[in-house]
Amino acid sequence: MPEPKYDAASIALKVGKSAGHVYGRLRFVDLIEDAAKAFLENRLTAGHALLIARLPQAQQSQALEAAFRSHWGSTDKQVVPVRELAQWIRQNLMLQLEGAIFDREDGTLTSEAGRCVQCPKRTGFNTALFDDFQNDDRCLDSACYEAKVAAWLKRQTEQNPALVQVSEYWGQKKDQPVIQRGQYVEIKPPEAGEEPQKPAEIVRKSAATGIVVEGQHLGKMIQVCADPECPVHHAPRREAEEERDEEYERAAEARRKNLADNQALLDSVLSKAPAVLTRADHEMIIAAWLDVLEYEDSERLCERHQIYAAEVEAEDDYRVTFAKYVSGLSDTEVVRFLVELALIGSGYSSTTLPQTDPLRIAAQRYARPAKGQVKAAKKPKAKAKQVKAKGAKSRKGGAA
Repeated sequence: MPEPKYDAASIALKVGKSAGHVYGRLRFVDLIEDAAKAFLENRLTAGHALLIARLPQAQQSQALEAAFRSHWGSTDKQVVPVRELAQWIRQNLMLQLEGAIFDREDGTLTSEAGRCVQCPKRTGFNTALFDDFQNDDRCLDSACYEAKVAAWLKRQTEQNPALVQVSEYWGQKKDQPVIQRGQYVEIKPPEAGEEPQKPAEIVRKSAATGIVVEGQHLGKMIQVCADPECPVHHAPRREAEEERDEEYERAAEARRKNLADNQALLDSVLSKAPAVLTRADHEMIIAAWLDVLEYEDSERLCERHQIYAAEVEAEDDYRVTFAKYVSGLSDTEVVRFLVELALIGSGYSSTTLPQTDPLRIAAQRYARPAKGQVKAAKKPKAKAKQVKAKGAKSRKGGAA
């Protein structure tokens, strides 16, 4: 009797799940070892594992690394939300095919890859597994995609040697055919209301058709002028560069003046700061500390003090919220809130704190009893012994 054969659709019908669910669970067997281990140890949820398993194994290690992040003050890594991982994969490991500069039907760009429309390493090949990419066909093999882009660009320049290869990046590279952004001017068509350029200005000896081979607009054809002595295209640019340099120097001078003024202001405040701080001083320090507080610690403070600021997103609103809360505290509570601000990072650390950590130092300092407290604690014990002894004598005398 032949063994029954099942496909994803029939299994999905039998277990009451969607075909995409079955496809996804079957892909778990393709997880790389580290990802499978993290999943079995419950460090990854099924949602995380599915996002990683859908990728080619060459990219799974990148996705696995992006699935965890470290928090400030801790070496432990925590898993990110599934939605955040999905967005990271979409932006970093999946390339849009719709906007590709090469022809997706062309199978001659890279002979080993063939045509994109027949490639299994794209979301449109398996719509059941990638049901969240219904109208967004993306390439899962960035190396193959980049190889096709490079092959297409090479073909364009070989077929038309007169094309000037330009880069959208600034800088200077020697001994390369690519002209960097600082070495050419793009000749753009006139905008609405502008007078069209004269033919003599456009068709200069130095003007040519260029193709972008580096940058955001790969494959774009543009008109460029690469002659630095051109009085038409480069003269306005030189003027703009000179103006930009002057503006930079003015901004640098303003920064230097602000730095000197602020340092002088700080020195003035420190020279007049009192030996004993008042409540107003404590609130000033709290406000300054809240400005540099980590986001996670702000949330922890809200939770510890039952400040429900779920709808507060702007940092300024957080400062206003805390300022109102602190204004209602007693003087002692304000001081303790200030200490809490200084130590909350250590208090929520998941690592063993060294003896030099501020929280450990504070614990030792506040736990150490004062000199007078030690003697005061011994006196009641001494009295108790005397009372006991006196009672014993009374009982002895009565017996006699």
